[in-house]
Amino acid sequence: MKVACGFGVLLVICLQSCLVSAACENETNYDPVVTHKAFFDISIGSKPIGRIVFGLFADLCPYTVRNFASLVLGNTTNSDWHITCDKSSIFHRTINNFMIQGGDFTSQNGYGGLSIYGKYFNDENFKLCHHGFGWLGMANCGPNTNGAQYYISTVDTPWLDGLHNIFGIVLEGAFVVRAIEKNPTSKGENIKDRPILAVVITDCGMLELEKPFTVPKTPVKEC
Repeated sequence: MKVACGFGVLLVICLQSCLVSAACENETNYDPVVTHKAFFDISIGSKPIGRIVFGLFADLCPYTVRNFASLVLGNTTNSDWHITCDKSSIFHRTINNFMIQGGDFTSQNGYGGLSIYGKYFNDENFKLCHHGFGWLGMANCGPNTNGAQYYISTVDTPWLDGLHNIFGIVLEGAFVVRAIEKNPTSKGENIKDRPILAVVITDCGMLELEKPFTVPKTPVKEC
């Protein structure tokens, strides 16, 4: 099953009858290195919930991290000279036991979002697999169609391997991700699985990192 959006398909959801994608490229020979940190402060239904801190892998996906960091900081403009920023945007789509998805700062419904490079930018690599909870990846509508939308996995999702760039991981705030995931959803006007209570990024930015460090290729320890 595919999920429609304004510019194609954002995430491939594989049913049991689907074939699992090809194995990740040389993952056993690569340990992801956190080179930058970013944060989202989250509210659900206007109630502050907490902060998610991400570790970003700029050595692995420099263009993707630059795009994400620029949108987090709100320091770029689009062709209409409107500031592009994740602040005040929402997690527009959540699926229990799969993922939570955001990044559509233009339409807030899954049909929009722009990268800092234009409409799309290319995939960088597929060195990492979706090992359970906490991996940050780019939503897309096929090869080389990355924009602004991203997702956080909440379970092991091997059918996404080889199809979506992983460029970061949740370092802190797993309970916030779970709260978003468990927030009841309904069928919205333009998109399914829309949270009933709005999940809003009330603030976001980059955090200081003293020095890069590696993270294990295993599910995030939830705390």
